[in-house]
Order: sequence, then structure tokens, then C-alpha cells
Amino acid sequence: MSMNNYILNLLNIEDKNIFISPNIEEKVIKNKKYKIIEGFLSYIPDFCPCCGCINESHNDIIKWGFR
Repeated sequence: MSMNNYILNLLNIEDKNIFISPNIEEKVIKNKKYKIIEGFLSYIPDFCPCCGCINESHNDIIKWGFR
């Protein structure tokens, strides 16, 4: 099992189109240490499955499901 699959399994992400960057960064934010894991979606979605927002340009659907 690759590192990508371990991280997706740990975070309970089932979408097969999400890929995790191999670079895991550590940052200190407000005196707390965090590990930053970056991922990306391998395609541009047509619409948001949560709210139904139609993706007419690359700026219509953004993180956290809000537009």
C-alpha cells in the first residue's frame, strides 16, 4: 500500500481522484506544531455534490464546499 493510500485511509477519504503530495511539511502556528498534508483533485468537477453549485469556471467551487 502506498503512502497516498495510508493517508487517505487514515483521513477516511474514499474519493479515488484525490492524490496526496509526498511532501509533508511541519509548521508551528500559534505555538502548536502541525503537519501540513497537501492533496489535489485529479479532475475538475462539473458540480458540487453537496450543494449542487454548477462549476461554470474554475472559481465557482472552492474548498469547504462554499462558493
